[in-house]
Amino acid sequence: MDEAETVSKCTWAADADPETSPHIKIDWKNEDKVHNCVTRLVGNTPIIKLNKIPESAGIQCEMYVKCEYMNPGGSEKDRFAVRAIQEAERTKTLKPGDTIIAPSLGNTAVSMALVAAIKGYPIKIVTPDDIIEYREITLNLLGADIIKVSKNTNPNSKTGLFGVCETLSCEIPHAVILNPYTSPDNPLCHYDGTAEEILDAFEGSVDMLVVNCRSGGIITGIGRKIREKCPNCIMVGINSVTSSEAEQAPTNDDKTSLDYSYSDSGSANPEFLPMMLDQSVIDKWIKSDKNEGFKMARRLIADEGIFCGVYSGMAVCVALNEAKTLSASNKCVIILPDNIRDYLQMFVNDSWLQVKNIEPCSNPGDYWWWDVNISELRLKPLQIAEDSMSCHSVMHIMRKYRIKQVPIINKHNSLVGAVTFSGIINKILSGEVHSKDPVGKCVTDYNGIEEGDSATLGLAMRTLELQPNAIIYQIASSEVGIIKKVTGLVKYIDILLYIQANDPKKV
Repeated sequence: MDEAETVSKCTWAADADPETSPHIKIDWKNEDKVHNCVTRLVGNTPIIKLNKIPESAGIQCEMYVKCEYMNPGGSEKDRFAVRAIQEAERTKTLKPGDTIIAPSLGNTAVSMALVAAIKGYPIKIVTPDDIIEYREITLNLLGADIIKVSKNTNPNSKTGLFGVCETLSCEIPHAVILNPYTSPDNPLCHYDGTAEEILDAFEGSVDMLVVNCRSGGIITGIGRKIREKCPNCIMVGINSVTSSEAEQAPTNDDKTSLDYSYSDSGSANPEFLPMMLDQSVIDKWIKSDKNEGFKMARRLIADEGIFCGVYSGMAVCVALNEAKTLSASNKCVIILPDNIRDYLQMFVNDSWLQVKNIEPCSNPGDYWWWDVNISELRLKPLQIAEDSMSCHSVMHIMRKYRIKQVPIINKHNSLVGAVTFSGIINKILSGEVHSKDPVGKCVTDYNGIEEGDSATLGLAMRTLELQPNAIIYQIASSEVGIIKKVTGLVKYIDILLYIQANDPKKV
């Protein structure tokens, strides 16, 4: 993407004459009782009052959530997908038989694939290689062709998110890129739809709106409409960060150096300021930690019956803090952008929360061995592979030693992930890799255990509930800086043998 294409050319102003807008206006109201297509159900999402959670926090104002996760595809991105494809059809940019190319860092992928499937367009989704498993399964079911790029690559480079889209558009005849990060349809679908729905529900009077910022479309679209019709409303933007980023992330009035995390899995990625983001409509930036979002999402499910995702949880966390300044007569509206679907193997699972150190690793049955340190285990010699080794060589090691998973290190002997035998085979059979390719292309995320007082058998058991082995490592210094040095691999049998050999009832 050229530098000129990363700067918005929009001329919107709060006092502009609506008649001068170059964009068509789409009516948000839908009074149909029977719908000819699922896309007709996009938008007009319910607004629900929160009760238990605000009360427990001592909040005086009325607090409501706009349930965007109840769109057919499970997120607010459905609005963009419907509008972008309809507009491309209206302007003849997209014609029957054309191929849609869509870059996505998250929920946009499912929304675009859903609408493309309904309308009969082949679609290629370009996404980082750490895509959530359930999202990938959903995309495959919708018939999307998934092209993965490295999560650490600059998105504007030739091999990055946007660069690959450009390459594909040149190689594929009659291909059309629908990019939420540059398309005016992104903020417009919220300007014409989401914002109007909120204003209509509260008769034009809202005192605070709390919105996550990902591609910049939703907060820009809603914010601009609010500035026109409800100028005294406080617009709060959420800068989503992981725990490791939280101390460095900007807050409040720092609107020039936002640090956006690309990945839903929280991995480190290049900084990226969305072109669609209009920061002039935002009164306050707040950073929000994903770990707190996980906890709040669980509370929303348990206390309010709202089955939402982590970004929704983060939004409510921020709103609870910001709404303390509001009075009983005020109204605070929170946008809940994502649902629970992609997180069923994550924060919904108690073991996952404990392994990620978000919740304490509790002893469910008062087991005598639960708090024993893993250093007490007698572990077998460890097999490790370097990420530059071929897939064939690593599979040979796994067959020779009859192991299902191998820790992978880089050239600096630092742990980068793990591979499984089945994982390598599946990638070879699918054509993603060749047996002679470096095994680093098959590396998946892992849940490791750092040596120390908290490295207990109980934590190892929780980890084994999520993966075949628990990788043990220690933090060490090297010539290149801090590395994770692999020191062991724990399996169920290791813990069982220890329990049998040291059971106090046998003494």
